[in-house]
Amino acid sequence: MGDLFRWQQEEAKIPPCGSNDLAVSVRWSRAPGGGLRGEIVAENVSGHACRLGRKPTLQPWGLDGQPLGVDQWTTLELRMPPFVILAPGRRASAPISWSGWGGRAASGRITVSWEGGSATVDADGPAQPDLPERGETGSLSSSWFTLLS
Repeated sequence: MGDLFRWQQEEAKIPPCGSNDLAVSVRWSRAPGGGLRGEIVAENVSGHACRLGRKPTLQPWGLDGQPLGVDQWTTLELRMPPFVILAPGRRASAPISWSGWGGRAASGRITVSWEGGSATVDADGPAQPDLPERGETGSLSSSWFTLLS
């Protein structure tokens, strides 16, 4: 029970990372079956520690400048604490995947949102996955941020 209270106290003391606190990048590569696998990397570029919590959400943008509206799955694995503390200059990454897409053409721009902020960036790698063999549009998924050494 003591560990639970300790991380809750830490969460209350450290502010969430805001949009201006982080430099964010997204990198995709092709996965078997035509989907994409990748990672989000967030670097604290502020002069103070901040808390990067919860799983990030993703919103790919189309060539027409509009959000594509891709479904995102949220998996329910438990992680305590549900955040990482980023000191100035520290980085964290979160694995991401996009299983397939058969809608409007993606531009390669993507909005990453987290508790406290968001960033829209041009992703490195393929702009979109292939259409799955079953013809369904597929979905996005992300996992927890982990500190990078």
